[in-house]
Amino acid sequence: MDLKNLQPTYTMRDMAKVLGRVAELTRQNNCLKQQLETTAQELADAKQDNASLTAQLYDLQGDVVRQMTAGRVIVRERTYEA
Repeated sequence: MDLKNLQPTYTMRDMAKVLGRVAELTRQNNCLKQQLETTAQELADAKQDNASLTAQLYDLQGDVVRQMTAGRVIVRERTYEA
C-alpha cells in the first residue's frame, strides 16, 4: 500500500464549510426556539383572556336571567283624583 498517494476524505475547506453550516443551523435553531417561547407565552395569555371573557359572559347571562325572572309589581287599579 502506497501511503504517499492516499488523500484525506475531507479537506480543511470541506471541514470549514461543514462547521459554517453547523453554525448557521445553530443560529436558526436558536431563533426558532425564541419564536416558540414567544408564541407559547402569547397562547397562554390568549387562553387566560379567553377564560376571563368567558367568565364575564356567564356573569352577564346570569344577570339577564335574574332580571327576566325577577318578580314584578303590577298595579291593577289606579285611583285618579277628579
